[in-house]
Amino acid sequence: MTSGGSAYVRFKRALEIGNELLVLPAAQELPRIALDDALGMCLVLRDSDPDRNQRAAVRWLGRFAPPERIIVLPPLVLQALSMLARRTDSPYVFHTPRGRRLVRGSLYYLWRPVSAAWRAETGRDLDLHELRHACATLLLERGLSSADVALQLGHTDGGRLVQTLYGHPDERLARDRVKMVVRS
Repeated sequence: MTSGGSAYVRFKRALEIGNELLVLPAAQELPRIALDDALGMCLVLRDSDPDRNQRAAVRWLGRFAPPERIIVLPPLVLQALSMLARRTDSPYVFHTPRGRRLVRGSLYYLWRPVSAAWRAETGRDLDLHELRHACATLLLERGLSSADVALQLGHTDGGRLVQTLYGHPDERLARDRVKMVVRS
C-alpha cells in the first residue's frame, strides 16, 4: 500500500474530485468496479468528453443490463408472430413442440425447411445468421445510426462493431443521397 492509501481509496478520492486524469488510472488498478462507481465514472466523463461518456455508458449498461432485451419489430413481423401456434404454458415465443427453450439442435430442425426452400429457389444455402446481417444492413441503409442498430442487435459497444461490419454504404444509395443534397 502506498502513502495515498489503497487503490480503491485513491479511486474514490479521484471520483470525489471529478478529475478524469486521476479517475481512469485509479480505475485501472482495480480488479473490478461496482455499478455505482462505474456510474460515477460516467458522470466524470460526461463533463469532460460527452461522446466518450456515451460510449462508456453503453458499455456499462450492457454489462449490468438484464439478460432479456427489448427489440423493435416491424408490424408485418408482429402480425406473423401472432399467427404462430403458441403454447400457453411456455414463456418462450419460439419453442420446441413441447414448449421448451430452443437449443441449437431444435433451431436447426426448424430452420431446415426454410433453408431447403431458399436453396431450391436460389441455388445457394442460407444460414440463419445471415438474416441478422441482412437486417443490420437494411436498417443502416434506411438511415438509422450505427448506435441504434447496435442496440437492436444487442451490442454494447455503442455502434463501433456495426460501423466496422456494415458501415460501408451501398455505392448506388450513397450516390443517390449525394445527388439529393446537391439538388437542394
